[in-house]
Amino acid sequence: MTEKAAANGVIAGVDFDSLMKERDMMSRANYTYVLRLLGLYEIEGRTTCKYGLVMEYMPYGSVYTLFDRIKNVPWALKFQILHQVAMGMNYLHHVLMPPIIHRDLKPQNVLLSKSLDVQLTDFGLAKNETSVSLSRSMAGTVSYMPPEALISPNYKPTKEFDVYSFAILTWWVLSGQEPYKDVNGEMVMLIFQQNQNQRPEMNLVNQWINQKMVSEAIRLMQECWDVVPGKRPIFSAIIKRTNEMNVAYSGEINNDILKVLDQLKEHIMSQSQISGNPDGGIGLNPMPSNSDNSNTLNIRNFIKLLQQTKSEEIHSRTVNPETSSQDIKDAADFLILNLPKIVQAKPDLSEVLDALFSKRIIIQEELDMIKIGTIQDQIRKTLRTILNKGQESCTEFLRLMNHHHAELMTSLKEDII
Repeated sequence: MTEKAAANGVIAGVDFDSLMKERDMMSRANYTYVLRLLGLYEIEGRTTCKYGLVMEYMPYGSVYTLFDRIKNVPWALKFQILHQVAMGMNYLHHVLMPPIIHRDLKPQNVLLSKSLDVQLTDFGLAKNETSVSLSRSMAGTVSYMPPEALISPNYKPTKEFDVYSFAILTWWVLSGQEPYKDVNGEMVMLIFQQNQNQRPEMNLVNQWINQKMVSEAIRLMQECWDVVPGKRPIFSAIIKRTNEMNVAYSGEINNDILKVLDQLKEHIMSQSQISGNPDGGIGLNPMPSNSDNSNTLNIRNFIKLLQQTKSEEIHSRTVNPETSSQDIKDAADFLILNLPKIVQAKPDLSEVLDALFSKRIIIQEELDMIKIGTIQDQIRKTLRTILNKGQESCTEFLRLMNHHHAELMTSLKEDII
């Protein structure tokens, strides 16, 4: 799968068996930090049929795209990315049964949602741990593959494969550069055959050693790329350490995300002016603004939808399947537009979370993670989780907010109207 195809929500042009395999993998991996599969499409030709996967739209492309577009990605966002990748991999390795080994974890396969949360993608190489072939597999990106996979003719991919890839991804996020730059895959293989201890240049990450939490990240990275696979930590242990790094920046993350979103929007607008493409490449209407009349009208329509819903129905009903796609889109726009104001208001979301849990919109593991940190941290995590769940979840969340926090919702609506 190409990054652009994934970002635009469609995979096409691969053989049917591979497509069905990837569909099955993505269907199993239904989690906050894993890209959501929406369906399968078929186009009939004169002699053949073409198939593709339809996935949730990712307006900002991948982590690779982010670092290419933003000169200095804030450290708070860097550590959030690492933690969310680790959370996604922990789900694949230690929650799913049988576990899924990704085998192609790299920046291009870490997409970003409209709120800049991680969405792992490209399960074309993924394997159920119990069904991995014993034959040698050279699939994947060589620079992110562990040395044991490059030197053994009978290598069987294990969870340690992904842990090593996570270490190289960490090096990439800290350094902002590609490992073994200007060295082709065959040369990287040759290097590892001669020296299994070879790793990317440490000077490029050690230069940031005085930055908060970088030394901790380097220590974890080096453990994850240990030459002995059995000595590498597992993701259930990794997430505890990445969470500490992430929490250390909790006071900065919200403002940093808003700044980065503004920069991405400016980049997309400038590219659209150059290319004449109103979508600006990957991004399509990525962030509503107060000056965007069309978005304001859409949100006003959604406010009418909320006002028409009886309060006694809100808490008990699920999303109406007849709700229009435009109404659902407006819910997500409304939530993104008002995210900072909701966080600042510090509403008690306990009853809302209980309702979301009872409706199975969020799962226990997500609920446990949400409840870590300050009240504002918990609200931010709730909002991002709901945005990543999809448009219908945004609609249900706002219906619940309208019931439990009517005064806050009224003030937000008045600001727009």
